Amino acid sequence: MSVRIRHAMITAMVSLLFLSGCATPPHVGNGFANLPPLCPLPAAPANRYTAAMTPYHVTTDTTEQIATQTGNFMALAVSGYRRVTGLEVTTSAPLNIIIYRSEREFHSQLRRHGLPSRATGFYSPRPPAAIHVLWKDRYGTHPYVTLIHEGVHQLSDVTTPPSSTTAKNWPTLFPLWLNEGLAVFMEGAIASETALHPGQIQQDRLRHLQTILAEQKVNLAKLLGHPYDKRFTNQDYSVAWGLCFALYHGLQCDGSWSGTNQLPRLIAQLQQTARDTPTDSSWQEKMAQQSLQWFSTQLAQQGGFDIWQQQWQAAMLHLNPEDPFGGLEK
Repeated sequence: MSVRIRHAMITAMVSLLFLSGCATPPHVGNGFANLPPLCPLPAAPANRYTAAMTPYHVTTDTTEQIATQTGNFMALAVSGYRRVTGLEVTTSAPLNIIIYRSEREFHSQLRRHGLPSRATGFYSPRPPAAIHVLWKDRYGTHPYVTLIHEGVHQLSDVTTPPSSTTAKNWPTLFPLWLNEGLAVFMEGAIASETALHPGQIQQDRLRHLQTILAEQKVNLAKLLGHPYDKRFTNQDYSVAWGLCFALYHGLQCDGSWSGTNQLPRLIAQLQQTARDTPTDSSWQEKMAQQSLQWFSTQLAQQGGFDIWQQQWQAAMLHLNPEDPFGGLEK
């Protein structure tokens, strides 16, 4: 694959994925997370601060304390990612995070990447790959919520196995629905700056999803095949969250919850497909097709995908948005 084509692919993904997941819609709260308010920053510092917390490297012009706290929070986040996805971060290079105090500098980065100004943060795979987050409570969203969301996109990038026939030319392992669904799912896992409770609901997304499902039936198969070059709508984010919630808690075709996390099995299959698939322009389409095939295979003996979708819709409507786990047993 030529450098020009690769650059075009990365640019498209940055524009269509790595911001849109954070900025659509902008007003997403902190849910059940008990996070500290942001303290006023001192006068502009003369230098930058760094913190290294395996596997992350944080750079910021805020304060040394914020650098350290961000590193600690993301080290906690990577353990949550491992529990939810089964993925291990084995890269020898540190995963970069840049925290901004200056809206002007942050907006300069947004313009550089072709992204709208309403973003709270984004992940870019462009070298040097990094998560970029503004240290400000914008739209009622704490920076930690943005960080854990963008960290999923970074995880998908760095855990993509090289193809067995060519070098890696596409920057992400997950199909779009899984990339965004997991990112929102991990937002809901935040209990505090020192604790994660994976499996908690993302309160705003559940409420939105229930509103959608009360009015219409959604097409899950269409969502599973959603391409990266098409707009992912606000509805798509909420439905994708609901899919990941159901897989994590083990929703069955009879409507029961097994409590067995199915996400690592799906992701392991995607990794195997990635190893066996040449990385060309149809890469993401093939990965999306694999996720749909996985659903069909896993649910064949239970009654099939259509039956599971009906149970999924009913289960989402019965979750309690006022309970951290939706009313399910912890």
